[in-house]
Amino acid sequence: LNELIFAFHSNIPFQNITLLAKDPGTQAVPELTEIKSNGLKGIGGLCYCNNVFFCHLLGSLGYHTHLIAGTCNPKHPLNHVAILVQDIVVNGDNYLVDVSCGYPTYQAVFLNCEKISRSYKNVFLEYRFAYIGDGVYERQHKKEFRSGNLKRTDVEWECYYTFSIVPRDPEYFHSSMKEVYEDRMLRKIKAITFTKSDVTAVKENKESALFIYLTKTGNMQNFLDTDARLVKAIEQQLPQINLEIIKKAVENWNDFKTQWIQMKLNELDLCR
Repeated sequence: LNELIFAFHSNIPFQNITLLAKDPGTQAVPELTEIKSNGLKGIGGLCYCNNVFFCHLLGSLGYHTHLIAGTCNPKHPLNHVAILVQDIVVNGDNYLVDVSCGYPTYQAVFLNCEKISRSYKNVFLEYRFAYIGDGVYERQHKKEFRSGNLKRTDVEWECYYTFSIVPRDPEYFHSSMKEVYEDRMLRKIKAITFTKSDVTAVKENKESALFIYLTKTGNMQNFLDTDARLVKAIEQQLPQINLEIIKKAVENWNDFKTQWIQMKLNELDLCR
């Protein structure tokens, strides 16, 4: 199972390029036929696309799998989909499998454990899982504080997302995923790929929706200050996606970004 998980990470990206490339107004939660096609072609997509595909793949190989719901942002509940795999070693055991949260998770995570799991470290990221009750868990990322070049001893574990191990049908996610596919994931641009020792991501800087960076091993590099540089970076990273689709995605993203900024400015005017 762990070999399958790592192989998926290494070959199928977490990306919204193909979503952004669709004509405005046609973006929608993908049907299973589109999900399977994008998975088999190695194109990938967002968490709903990739984890639903991998859930079906594992099921076809004989694993006992279910989709489960997670929340990355409390303001937008149920905006993440993951996989529960059961009965791997003994009947009744539970493992989390997540091949598409935008961060590396290179192995199945044993959930029948004490309140705090052991920590996992993949590439630049150290993380763990905490049971908070009623079948609900947190995925926590380690945050170390630095003073200049010296690493301080104090550490915080920040919640990245919560999830419940209650099995869900795909239809359960359609309402929350509708917002993801028709609004929230049109404002940002994401293309994230993994290797055993590295992560490459074209993504926006947290401080501003107007800046794009190419990041490796957790460090921002190669400021992408023009559309041409952005298109080239994505083309090099995702050669399985047609160049014209990438160009269309960047064009549409600029339009969505402008509309979103104008909407926020209008909201500020109304509040004055």
